Amino acid sequence: MVHARSPGQIKAMNQRADTVINQKNRFVIKVLQQYGMSCETDINGMITRINAHGDWVPVRKLDIVPVPKEGGEADKVVGHEVLIYTDGETVRLFSEIKVR
Repeated sequence: MVHARSPGQIKAMNQRADTVINQKNRFVIKVLQQYGMSCETDINGMITRINAHGDWVPVRKLDIVPVPKEGGEADKVVGHEVLIYTDGETVRLFSEIKVR
């Protein structure tokens, strides 16, 4: 684990964290659009609700899981599984879109 020691390092780490969070949110929105699903975000771009099966449901948690190429090559990813946890279910989506 990396620990920041100066105000400059803390600022850089916070900026990197914001970048990663924004990339994650944009990626999930693209995947939802790929599946024809709508979502709502807060002022920070965090996905707060999705339209699943015609109903708007709150999103409790999001996970993005890399799917490795068959054969066990750890450095080869064929896509990502997006897991969206709501109150009543877990929505599982697969996409070959690159996370950027």
